[in-house]
Amino acid sequence: MKWVTRERPKTDRIACPWLIKHFIDPQAEFLYVPTEQVLEVAEREGAHSYDAPNAEYTHRDGLCSFEVLLDEYTLDEPALQLLARIVHGADVADDRDATPQSRGATRGRRRVPPLEPR
Repeated sequence: MKWVTRERPKTDRIACPWLIKHFIDPQAEFLYVPTEQVLEVAEREGAHSYDAPNAEYTHRDGLCSFEVLLDEYTLDEPALQLLARIVHGADVADDRDATPQSRGATRGRRRVPPLEPR
């Protein structure tokens, strides 16, 4: 199955593909497109959309996309739940202190070079 999200991945869009590949869809293929094209590409490709406005799996009810995927696929392993809190804190600006690791995760992502050529 294909999965589509916004280009220029950050915390949630980096953690979600890992979760999807390891616990939801081992054959997943990921497409990164401009924000305004996510839903169109998902429709055309018959893909799941995530972490984008109006996507199938995106922030809702105070949860980040990683947490939404855990909920939707009933992934309740304690280690994944802890990782979800770390990702949430790193991804949601108002919750940076969700875990001690969350702030560190936001600093680390700034060192990742952009995926597109300059």
